Amino acid sequence: MNAEKNEKYLKNGKVIELLKNSALSAHTDIVCISLYKNLDSANKFIEFIKDLKDKNDAIVSSMGKTTITLILHEKFLNQAKNFFSSQIQDINDKSGAIFVKCPKEANSTPGVIAYVSSLFSDENIPIYELISSYTDYVIILDEKHTYKMAAHLKKEFGC
Repeated sequence: MNAEKNEKYLKNGKVIELLKNSALSAHTDIVCISLYKNLDSANKFIEFIKDLKDKNDAIVSSMGKTTITLILHEKFLNQAKNFFSSQIQDINDKSGAIFVKCPKEANSTPGVIAYVSSLFSDENIPIYELISSYTDYVIILDEKHTYKMAAHLKKEFGC
């Protein structure tokens, strides 16, 4: 990372300190499904999640203004395709997920997401999805880069 970016994101030193106290894990065999958001897809989304035997099989889900995103284990791809069919906007299969569990102070510290995103940009690795829930950050990327980036983040975070 160049010195200007480093100074911009880390000027108060709190970002790196927070990330040092974070937990990081990586998973592959993930699929990211984006649905058009409407009443039908929202109802189907709830039904799909409810019908999963193990609630941990739906790794992450989020509803935006126009899209519903569902992150699942790859083994559910065909089931999801059949279930949602015409509601599917996009599918990123062969994806990986990096989970960063930060201390609660991350919510009030500017630059955490900017810094983490810049590390991906510096490595020329696109982020498919970035989902935040309180202190949990989930970064979805191409499966082939998952473990490399997880190791890179651990090194950069110092954790």
